[in-house]
Amino acid sequence: MIQMKDVLKIVGAIVLIGLAVFLFKRSSNQAKESQDFPDGAHYLCGACKHEFSMSLGEVSEWTRSPDRGKTIPCPKCQAEKSIRADKCPLEDCGRLYVAKPLTINSKVCCPVCKQPMYL
Repeated sequence: MIQMKDVLKIVGAIVLIGLAVFLFKRSSNQAKESQDFPDGAHYLCGACKHEFSMSLGEVSEWTRSPDRGKTIPCPKCQAEKSIRADKCPLEDCGRLYVAKPLTINSKVCCPVCKQPMYL
């Protein structure tokens, strides 16, 4: 005969397994949402040329803010002249840019360091 103590252990185990599955699926969905932007969103300030990045959560929070301006303010000078930027994937460079990548000798190159971005 099953005792009440055993039933409670089984129910507790089922609840814990269900919670673990829920948390795993939730974290998997969040990873998929930011897969294209693992470092967040990158910006260049049009006023002081400061380079900065924000997590997608921070960008989302800013877009929902009722007192937000037209663009994300620069954390350095507070000017609302930030421009969405791309980041050079090369370790030696890693700088942000807003121009289109250059083509040099049929190779796609960073407009900042002028080195081929993809080998």
